[in-house]
Amino acid sequence: MGISSLRELRLRFLDATFSETFTNAASTTWNTDNSHKIRTVSIDDSGLSQEGIEDETLETRMYRKRANHPGLRKGTLKFDMYVDGAPSGTGQGVVGGLFEVAMGAVVNPTNARSSTVNGTSTTTNIQLVSADTYCEPGQAVLIGAKGDGKGGGEVKIVTAVSALGASYYPACAGIPVTGDTVIFSSTAFLDEDAAQNYVDSLLIGDDSADQRQTVGGATTFSLEGLAAGELPKASFEITAADHQYVEASGDRAAFNHDAAAAGSNPAHDRAIGLTHLGDAQATARTSRKVAGITITPNLVVLEHPEPGGVNGIGAYERAPGVPEIEMSLLHDQDMPGLAQDYNTGTAKSCILQYGHAATKTFAVDFPNCYVADLPTRDDEDGLTVSKIKLRANEDYSAGNTDLNRSAMRIHRF
Repeated sequence: MGISSLRELRLRFLDATFSETFTNAASTTWNTDNSHKIRTVSIDDSGLSQEGIEDETLETRMYRKRANHPGLRKGTLKFDMYVDGAPSGTGQGVVGGLFEVAMGAVVNPTNARSSTVNGTSTTTNIQLVSADTYCEPGQAVLIGAKGDGKGGGEVKIVTAVSALGASYYPACAGIPVTGDTVIFSSTAFLDEDAAQNYVDSLLIGDDSADQRQTVGGATTFSLEGLAAGELPKASFEITAADHQYVEASGDRAAFNHDAAAAGSNPAHDRAIGLTHLGDAQATARTSRKVAGITITPNLVVLEHPEPGGVNGIGAYERAPGVPEIEMSLLHDQDMPGLAQDYNTGTAKSCILQYGHAATKTFAVDFPNCYVADLPTRDDEDGLTVSKIKLRANEDYSAGNTDLNRSAMRIHRF
């Protein structure tokens, strides 16, 4: 479906229900009370295919061939969305819902999205009444405002919480004071115990004819638009068990397209953020000058073969994959130290932050990772840089929950 004719894309989050049948597009199932009309940047449905199976019957005529028989009808639907900050309430929003389907789980603030520092703090600990009712270890906080010389509107990873406050890394540039704002994250993480979640979709072009559905969809994603001056995007791919053009016999919907699309403005502060790279969970604040950032989640879904299932599929299952980050650091930023980290297998922590304010910030966090290859010297716009690749690892020393030992986390504020 060309983007020029696409009016909207709607999604239904089905949790662990593997859908095998289509729902009448004219039913209330697909109105905005029961599905999400989403804010998309681009769509590619060319991967939804159905190749014919050749009929090999021998024919007496030289130029005669029987029609192909319909083959398996499955494939992929790709679409891009801006990565936004979290809603001002405690929910995760539609982007968070898609991250949950892909990664396994999302944890949201329990009490409220924000609070304030209310006592004597340090650079690695804030005093905050009932902090344990807002977040838990593995989530993140956004403290203060950019340029305040204290929290600086920077992302900090929570390592411990109590009724009196929270501890975190890396350290703030200065000590937060009473009244400084604290924003709590909605955090998507790799949950090995979570059941596979699914999503169904409905593409709507001309509201009387051009409609297409997918069912039984498992989701993966990649991240793009991570350079200065760009807008961050998540490129989602739905691997669908079945798809169809909506039948003309009463199943097509005449939608009211006035409903606003779900999704907010991108997490953005002139595309400026912060990159922290230090030893694993070390409190030292180590801000780096970097360019050429590439984040590869390496998420994979595999199909369960089931002759009695839709198109021979009984379900999908997340497969193991190791997330990676590649980036280029100015060469004088500890090139010998990074080479030593590679040689000794020193565990690192990496935080990539985009934006600095509430509803406009997200961050990707590798709490425990390793330099995968010996850093190489390269050129970046005339500057000498060190190209490095970081490979994520589950951190069993961080705690006993999937959240705080997850190899990769996405925090939205």
